[in-house]
Formats: sequence, structure tokens, C-alpha cells
Amino acid sequence: MNSNLKIDIIVQARLGSKRLPNKVLADLHGKSMFEFLIKRLKKSTKVNNIFLATTTNRIDDLLVSKAKILGIGVVRGSQDDVLTRFYDASKKSNADVFIRVTGDCPFLDKFLLEDLINEFITQKVDYLSNFNPPCLPDGLDLEIFNRKALEMAYENCNDIGQREHVTPWMRESKDIKIGSLLYTKNLSNYRLTVDEPEDLSLVREILRRFNYAPNIRWEQIV
Repeated sequence: MNSNLKIDIIVQARLGSKRLPNKVLADLHGKSMFEFLIKRLKKSTKVNNIFLATTTNRIDDLLVSKAKILGIGVVRGSQDDVLTRFYDASKKSNADVFIRVTGDCPFLDKFLLEDLINEFITQKVDYLSNFNPPCLPDGLDLEIFNRKALEMAYENCNDIGQREHVTPWMRESKDIKIGSLLYTKNLSNYRLTVDEPEDLSLVREILRRFNYAPNIRWEQIV
């Protein structure tokens, strides 16, 4: 495996969350959380393209419009079969490798992406995550996998619950070479994802304390 791999990000997001509807478009000081996240991801020079993988539900039309304004690709599909959405995004892409991002994790940054990519290349694996075992705060989780692993999962995974979560089949398959990225300090007791109103309040307070600087590093936030 070489360092000239073409790498794309696929962001899964939708507006129909039951606990916090429209959370990915929540306002963060004049920007939606989705825009805030995409602009942070775009800071990485190791990534080529970003795709939004969302549903065909009408409620997500607004999210699609936002994605187009931000200049990223869009794939729409089943609400529950997210794996097929990822596979369809891969067919629009010429990348060798894909990074899975969820739209409710606004503090992902280029440093996390680059740690992940470098470790994936070093370990020469098909799939790698930074959360097995957990060591980062919830909301800084990332997964990276090659096209082969994605295609194998798409073709062989028959469990709808696993297809909703995209990667369980990869992690359990004996035909996929698995790697992990470990950090020296266990920070998994912290929470930086947005699922509940309290999570959104925390994200807004963190941004306020950093004077809404768009490029704060995850280590500073912790």
C-alpha cells in the first residue's frame, strides 16, 4: 500500500432524528453543524472528495441543498440500508479508500483524519478504526476502509441491522484485514457527539469559550 492512495470521505447524515430532529442543521453561531463539520473536514490535504450519503425522504431535500452549496457530492438511498448508500457513493468516486464520518460529530478535524490515514497506510490493512478499543471521546470516532472491503460488505452482508451501521460485517469478517489506531490516553469518558439537546448545548458552549474559532483542535477541546 502506498501513500498516493486516493481517499474520499463519505458523510452519513439525515434530518429525521427522533431524539433531536434536524440536529445536523442546528445553528452554531451562524453556520449549520453540517457546514461547520464539512469545512473542518475540507482542511485535510490528504482527502480528495467528500460525499453526503443521505436518504430519499423529502425531509432531507434541505440537507441535499446545503451539500450542493458546499460543493460536495450527494448520494440518496434507503433510510435503513446505509451500506448501500456508501456503496453507491463509491460508484461515483474514483477513490481507493473511504473514510466513514457521521454528521453528528462536529469536532472531527484534519489531525484525526491524518492520524487515521497514516496508520491505515502503515499497518497495510483493509479496515481500521480509532475506537477499538475506545480511547477517544465519543464523537471523534472514525473508520477507514478500502474499496475491496466495502464491496465485499455490500455483496455479503445480509443483516439489515448491520447494513444500517455500514461496517459490522467488515469488522467480523475473517477475509478482511483489521487494524486499530490507539491513543496513549483513554479519553472515552468524554462526549462530543450530538444526540440530545444537552449535547448541542455543550457544543455551543465549547465554541463560545473558544470565541467561535473554526479550527480548534480536538486536543484543545478535550
